[in-house]
Amino acid sequence: MIRVLGVARHSVMDDQPFIAAEPKGLTVAEIAPTLRAVFGGRLSVAEIQHTVSAHYRIKPEYMTERDGVPGMREPSICYPRQMAMFLAREMTGHSLPSIGRFFGNRDHTTVLHAVRAVKNRCAEDPYTELDLTVLREKLSA
Repeated sequence: MIRVLGVARHSVMDDQPFIAAEPKGLTVAEIAPTLRAVFGGRLSVAEIQHTVSAHYRIKPEYMTERDGVPGMREPSICYPRQMAMFLAREMTGHSLPSIGRFFGNRDHTTVLHAVRAVKNRCAEDPYTELDLTVLREKLSA
């Protein structure tokens, strides 16, 4: 058990950027993915979809329905779905094609686009990063 905790500690510290002045405080949301990977308690994509849809107050079915349904390309639907895809990529061990299957048999490039779109949005909009932090904490609880 001590060896496993040591591996988890090193994994978390390896993910942190080097800061010479002061070490960065870690939050539960930041270390949860590493601890889940080490201890095997992974989230399911369905849990992520449910949590994200509840957070944005949309129907959970919107996570898995295809774009042929009217309204599925609306930003109020696409944004939460992209956030869920991003979190699924970050917090589970699933591949891009596997995540796409959970989201209505979408192509892996759609998932990749969602991941890149959320990363870009985080760089431009502090509220997106805040949304991600809140969602990570909800999923880590």
